[in-house]
Amino acid sequence: MCGLPYAHCAAVSRVVRPLHGTRVAQRARDMRAIGLSLLLLLLAAPAARAQTVVIDPGHGGSDPGAVGCGLEEEDVVLDIARRTRDLLRADGVDAILTREDDRSVGLSARASFANSRGASRFVSIHANANAGTPATGTETFVYTSASSTSRTMGQQVQDEMIAAWGLRNRGLKSANFAVLRLTSMPAALSETGFINRCDPDAALLGSASARQEMAVAHYRAILRSLGRTPGDPGPAPEPEPEPEPEPEPSGGRLIGVVFEDTGAGLEDTSRRLPEATARIVETGTTSDLDGEAFFRFAAPAGTYTIEASAPGYTTARRTCSVGTGDTWCSVGLEPSVAAPGTVRGVAFRDRGVGFADTSERLAGATVRVAETGDTVRTDDGGNFALSLPAGGYTLELSAAGHTSASRRCVVDAGAVAWCSLGLVREAGGGALQGVVFEDGAPSRRVVGATVRIVENGATELSAAGSGYWRFELPAGTWTVEVEGEGLSPASRRCTVTRGGETWCSVGVRFGGRGGAVIDPGLEEPEVVEGVDDDAAAADPALAGGLSSGCSAGGPAPTGGALLLLLVLFGLRSRRRRALAPAPLAALALVGLVGCAGAEPGAELGLEPGAELDLAPALDEPLALGETVQLVDEVAPFAEVRAARVISAGGYADATLSPDGTRLALSHDTFAGVSVQPADGSALPQVLREGRALGIAPVWRPDGRALGLRAPGQTETAVPLLNVDLGGRDIAPEPSDALRARVDDAGHVLVGVGARTERLGPPGDRYFAPRVGPEERFVAFQGLSSGLYLHDLDRGVTYHLAQGGGHARFDPAGRWLVFERLEDDGHVFTAGDVMIVDLQPEVPAMAPLVATDALERAPDLAGGRLSYLRGNEGVEVVVAELAFTR
Repeated sequence: MCGLPYAHCAAVSRVVRPLHGTRVAQRARDMRAIGLSLLLLLLAAPAARAQTVVIDPGHGGSDPGAVGCGLEEEDVVLDIARRTRDLLRADGVDAILTREDDRSVGLSARASFANSRGASRFVSIHANANAGTPATGTETFVYTSASSTSRTMGQQVQDEMIAAWGLRNRGLKSANFAVLRLTSMPAALSETGFINRCDPDAALLGSASARQEMAVAHYRAILRSLGRTPGDPGPAPEPEPEPEPEPEPSGGRLIGVVFEDTGAGLEDTSRRLPEATARIVETGTTSDLDGEAFFRFAAPAGTYTIEASAPGYTTARRTCSVGTGDTWCSVGLEPSVAAPGTVRGVAFRDRGVGFADTSERLAGATVRVAETGDTVRTDDGGNFALSLPAGGYTLELSAAGHTSASRRCVVDAGAVAWCSLGLVREAGGGALQGVVFEDGAPSRRVVGATVRIVENGATELSAAGSGYWRFELPAGTWTVEVEGEGLSPASRRCTVTRGGETWCSVGVRFGGRGGAVIDPGLEEPEVVEGVDDDAAAADPALAGGLSSGCSAGGPAPTGGALLLLLVLFGLRSRRRRALAPAPLAALALVGLVGCAGAEPGAELGLEPGAELDLAPALDEPLALGETVQLVDEVAPFAEVRAARVISAGGYADATLSPDGTRLALSHDTFAGVSVQPADGSALPQVLREGRALGIAPVWRPDGRALGLRAPGQTETAVPLLNVDLGGRDIAPEPSDALRARVDDAGHVLVGVGARTERLGPPGDRYFAPRVGPEERFVAFQGLSSGLYLHDLDRGVTYHLAQGGGHARFDPAGRWLVFERLEDDGHVFTAGDVMIVDLQPEVPAMAPLVATDALERAPDLAGGRLSYLRGNEGVEVVVAELAFTR
């Protein structure tokens, strides 16, 4: 067995070939800025969304949970959870399960999954058991230092379960269960009944109708916690930040920001619009926005519509419900888009009279819009056209052999603006022109061949209908080279005179095909009939049939050489299968016959006696269809030194600043953030408190501020709140860095080039994607399958560890650290810190901290490692690192 669940095993191999070659990888790097824009368009989120509730069926897979009276806990709680989910969805709640079948899901993965989804509530459903005489009854747990909302929800779950089954009321209790401590939203864990008490508990657990009653109990409790009543499918309110006040009949506040919606909706609110206005439609109340574009409205309990507007943006509305405390209701505005206009013109050679004579057109010239960077090439008649929003633009025109020029033009919405440009030929230059024709038959023109000037690399395609091409070049002697698939390469040297027009047509031979296919995006080129009288008179090649290639000194090339050309081209361009060395050698021997009477290999450009090197055709391994490579553990290559405890208490995470000098400490249940020097020279100072603010805080590059996520934001969202180290709100910094996100089906999506890639093998749901600093690697986690690492350049996915999670890259992008945990279904039983070296072609993984203690939540920066140690009384540890590689 491969050690991975379900469909993963069929997709795993220890020998994996990259899906993309080095050229494609380089192209992907260059195109990521475009890919980001396209990805953001795909990320568009609705202005208002249903609240997300995560239902967690306990245990599963290799852990059946409690067993008794012919039942297994994993089965009965999964059925209750599914029924609860269906009831909530029917009432307009976005309910998600941590497992939907019989599979193992770690405690850390369950909690992290809920956090990554920005869930509003988390309920874990279990069945109880005990040693000795079977007990009976129902009980509910919340975390030992749970918020008031968690305790209220826990009591609501307990009350509804007692009303449903009428078992002994064992009450609301507190415990240090991992899924209660590591979730950022109000959370509760229900123990429905004792599975080892056959009557009445197990009898109820084994009854489908009784399980439906228990599902209704959870459904009712969750809706009550959300401030709703069963049967009310109205929009759900957003989560309330912690600490939460006691319920007040008078209502609460609507708060939020007005931002430019770049296509990602609430995932990215960093482009603030402080000049905007916001008002409550129902009351007409308006709010002045502060410098960070925040608005705040006090309002009685109820449902309200926030309308926001700003100059240059389309007005937008969002509806939110006010309960007690603060309700987030941010609004995104899209830039106003007026009907575009069109700028047209011709590019011509300026003979000194400007627009009085535009008759000599410049084909293939480049027109560029200075303000937008948009470019277009002029057609054979020198014409160009661009669609642009209304406004003023500077058009820049350039062409080989001419001095560049620019012109300012104004485009009106829905109108056409003419903006022709003329260029003056560079001093001492002239024109080099000709046609591509079939050698021996000048009247047969070859369309779609590539014509290249060897000395400067300028290229054109021979024109449709005539095979014509033209270059503007300085005076001198130039080599014209013609090539294309199915053509024998040919060349000719011609001299350009000052102010003159030199004809330099080239004849080519076909290798058994009727045309030259240069690019898959081009139509099949064709051979057309016809000779221009002027061209024939100016160029003897068209009258006498100038020979080229092998025909310059002898007969046509033999079939063996052409076969070799096709084989080599296929290997270089297709890379679809590997050929054995022996057949390749045989093909090489056949192909080296070349042209009759010529030295072997001459047709391929080899010197006489030179050997044919096939290595370049095989330098990239070929894709064999595998999608995942297992990464083996190697001997340690990093040593932890001078480890010391700098803090202890209720912390759920620790994040090092980029230089490794400070730590951002996330409070238990992620209900706030404190900051402490990483050397322990001072005590932690509370930076900000509130529910979910401690989920994956983001340091600014200078380490002087933190980005914090507001309640309801997913882990991949750009943090809505930005605070300096004094706790003051500051402006966010918009970023165009490559981002990954997770769709509703649990797929990781990331923009690569001009497309969006979906990462992760089939058979699992993924979450918490994290892009490395160099935008080459993406780490992400599967609910049941553990931690993965995807190489965007090579197109390879690596499986790092079952039970792996909390992946963190160091700021330089060289190293990755993560936790590898084990649990018993309620608490962690073991935990190690692992490290991955990302520099080798195949990443290397080794243990970094592996002791009898429980170590988890690592981070790495500035040569320092931080991690948490222990289940109870968690310690924050910082150590120095020494590397042996």
